[in-house]
Amino acid sequence: MTEVFITVNSALIAGDDSFFGGNTGLLNAVTVSTIVQLNAGDMVQVQAGSTIDGAIASPLLTNFQAARFPSPVPNTLFLLNNLSADWSKRPFSRKS
Repeated sequence: MTEVFITVNSALIAGDDSFFGGNTGLLNAVTVSTIVQLNAGDMVQVQAGSTIDGAIASPLLTNFQAARFPSPVPNTLFLLNNLSADWSKRPFSRKS
């Protein structure tokens, strides 16, 4: 079995596993994604494992992504609450 899971503060948040068995000739693929509200000091872990021997076929077949919203330093030029329906009141000039 191949598995990958995400924990926050040691609590399981999301996970996936799959099993094709040995000598099948098939690539075993797992994927997991989630959106979670984090707090300052939260510890996030992404872990993967397998119960059978194997190898990652190619680094091109692995992928990890993470995002943090909002950015710690907001771009005040494009804050949604600063945008007005009236172009003349927007915090930037409109080009004709």
